[in-house]
Amino acid sequence: MWSCWLFRNEVVFKGIKVDVSQLFDLCIQRLSWWCVAKWPRSGLAINDLINSPSHFADFAVEQVTISKDTWCPPLLGELKFNVDGATLGSFGETGIGGCLRDVDSNCMITFSKSVGVTDCTSA
Repeated sequence: MWSCWLFRNEVVFKGIKVDVSQLFDLCIQRLSWWCVAKWPRSGLAINDLINSPSHFADFAVEQVTISKDTWCPPLLGELKFNVDGATLGSFGETGIGGCLRDVDSNCMITFSKSVGVTDCTSA
């Protein structure tokens, strides 16, 4: 997901052309780095994974439990507005975004906006 987010920022803030194969290669590369760091005793090198993604199946998949408390809906009759911001570097192109949800988690309004060049504490 991080690769997709960074690629999206390149498209939005720098106007690069969308190249899905480039995004796929970037995702495979980052996933390879992560797997080798997570399981250093696997015996596989980063290039092994990049050149043959079928090796990802060799890794033991850990059971992930997602807590139902990850996002708490607002009280009945109220709305919840979640927002976030991101900056490209400690000082660079900055964007903000948010989502307004009701008690049933229905998204009522979303927004995203480039706010120019600023530092990461201003986002």
